[in-house]
This record gives sequence, structure tokens and C-alpha cells, in this order.
Amino acid sequence: MAKRSAGQGAGSLLGMGGYLLGVDIGGYGLQMALADVQGQVLHTRQQGLERGAAAGQVIEMALGMARGLLQDSQVRAGQLVRVGVGFAGPVDVHRGETIVSHRMPGWERFPLRQTFAEAFDVTTLVDNDARVIALGEALFGAGRGMSNLFYIHLSSGVGGGLMLGGQPYRGATTTAGEIGHTMVQEGGPLCSCGRPGHLEALVSAPAIIARARELSRGDGVLETRAQSDPQGLRLHHIVAAARAGHAPSCQVLRDAAHYLALAVTNLIDLLNPEMVVLGGIVARLAGEELLEPLREEVAAQAMAVPGQATRIVLGSLGETSVVVGAIALALKSMEE
Repeated sequence: MAKRSAGQGAGSLLGMGGYLLGVDIGGYGLQMALADVQGQVLHTRQQGLERGAAAGQVIEMALGMARGLLQDSQVRAGQLVRVGVGFAGPVDVHRGETIVSHRMPGWERFPLRQTFAEAFDVTTLVDNDARVIALGEALFGAGRGMSNLFYIHLSSGVGGGLMLGGQPYRGATTTAGEIGHTMVQEGGPLCSCGRPGHLEALVSAPAIIARARELSRGDGVLETRAQSDPQGLRLHHIVAAARAGHAPSCQVLRDAAHYLALAVTNLIDLLNPEMVVLGGIVARLAGEELLEPLREEVAAQAMAVPGQATRIVLGSLGETSVVVGAIALALKSMEE
């Protein structure tokens, strides 16, 4: 990971010592970063997860990774001043508990904050992964200097995080921002939550791959691209085929941009943000193939004043966005 710092946001911490640990618990795996109290990333570690791994197994791996990262970095647990955790699912921030995961078993009311706090005897902050990324992008990413922005995470699922007046907005049950579970197609495909027509069921990586298989059945183009990949057809094969002019792949990305535009148009008219930031593997790989038609449709559909005032951009934190956001969460808690 490239070194990053929180810049002016860490001004009140310059005289302090110690370290921060950022943790990402996601559908694709675990990632961690150790930073100093200026937000400068020092060391990182990551590990994949087996499909269907239960919460207890994931936590055991995560704690082992964290201990290994501290040991390799020659940092004692007592030198940690904060742990920030971003979790891929809704979180009860007040209790420090995960509420549920639609893609990983065993996370119903899991005491995630308590688990890390007791393991390392340190203050621990826990929040939804998309919301910590929103904070990270606002503090030292694409949205630096923006007080009002909405972040959309396009990955194995679709999440969102809202910054209002420079603060994360969490809502009455600390589950605000779940744009992936907004309705964009009545009677559409089933979402991971079991309800039809949600944005996640149409623009997440698994949804795009499934749709590409359906539209390209029989032409052999995607099968040829994926035949040497032990994981089979993946998103980057579809994006590459679209850039080479493969009509079904182009259509899949246009459709994804359309449904995303419906959701973005609604949030712009409702919330009037300065910026909408797109991140996650779908945004990173598809890039302008997704962004250009999205911007065009939003410009045509959104109300003129908020639509013209809102910039739609790609996030700048890349594959490390959750751990960088988790570090931002830890930093912010120290300034409050």
C-alpha cells in the first residue's frame, strides 16, 4: 500500500505517540494496516477467505493476522491507541455489534468491538465498510475538502456511506446509506437480502458476471477469455471484452450504469451532495465504461441545480480503501 497521511485532519495528534490498526472484514477477505497517529500507513497484511467461512473462523484468523502484523512491525499491543474496523454489512455502531451479513454466516449480533477491545486492551471503533470509506475519501481521498458527499461501494455487494456537514451520517439505527438495497427495478432479480429489484442485484460484481453469462451464452467470447483462469469468468474478463467491442459485455456495463444512474439521480435530488464517489472492484475495473454513461444519464435526469453542482468521480483510495477508512475512523475518534 502506498503511504498515506491524514494531513491537516491529524493536526491535534502530532504530539502523541502510539499506533493505529485499521481492519477490513469483507466478503472477499481480510486486510489490515498499521499506521502512526498522523495516519501514515507503515505496514499492511491481507488474506483471502474461504467461501462460506463462519464468523468465528473469520475472527480467529483476523486476530491472528493482527497479532502477526504487530509482531512483524515490532509493535507491542500496549502501543496501540485505537483500532478501527470496517465490516461488510450493517453495524450497530452504538453497541459495536454487527447486525447481519447477507454473504457470510454467523454475524448476527456479533460483538465485534468487544472482541478486538478485549484482545488488545484498546479502544475500538466499528462501522460499516462503505461508511468508513466515505470518511476516508472525505479526509484524505477524492473528496478531500468536501463537507457533503455520498460514497457508493460496488463490489461483491453494494453499500453506501453519507457525509453531511463533514460528519458521517448514520441514521436512527446506524444503518443509513444502504443504497444497494434501494429499489430500482420492480420485480427484478433477487438481492442477497432476499428482496427483488434492489440495486445490488443489478450492479454488484456477481450480478454483472451472471448477466454477462446470460447475454453471451453460445458466442464463446467470454469463455475463451476465462478458460485459463482457475476462478472462471471474472469481472475483468467482461470489462476487457467490452473494451474490445464485445456487444453483450458492452450491454451489461450500459445496463449497470443505467440502474446506478437511477439510484444516483434520486440521491442527488434528495440529499444535494457536492460529490458522489464510486469505489470498489466494479468501479475500479470498469472505470470510464461505467462512469461516462452514468454521468450522461444523471445529467439528463437529475434536477438542474443539484445535478449540475454534483461531481461524480472515482475514489482514490483503491484496494486499500476500507483499511484507510478504518484508520480515518480511529483518527476522528481521537480528535473528538
